[in-house]
Amino acid sequence: MAEQRTLILDHHPTTVAIKAEFWPKFEAIIRKQFEHGGDKYSFGCGGEWTDIIRQFDPDWVLGTILKYVGRYKTCRRERDLIKIATYCFVLWLQDGHHLKSEVDDDTCMEGKEEALPREATRSAR
Repeated sequence: MAEQRTLILDHHPTTVAIKAEFWPKFEAIIRKQFEHGGDKYSFGCGGEWTDIIRQFDPDWVLGTILKYVGRYKTCRRERDLIKIATYCFVLWLQDGHHLKSEVDDDTCMEGKEEALPREATRSAR
């Protein structure tokens, strides 16, 4: 039988002031990750292997994010959070959100029923 792990986590507050204080540190960590990955996985045509793989499997990046979410849930390793954030950035770029003139950053739940397909709102409940 597999050994059961018990994780005891220290929970720290996430106020706006704390987020502002530590955002530069987080940004530097993520920057290092995607710059290293850009060099490591560069593909000669000005893209990366993630671009090539996604042509064959459009949901590959989402699957990779889910893999790291599962690893984080199991092991609570910081590096898995860094990978999740990095792949979210890659997905944001690959989906062309950086090219939009308006950012869809509305976090309000008002109007959710109209904006999402019926299946998505049903599973969110």
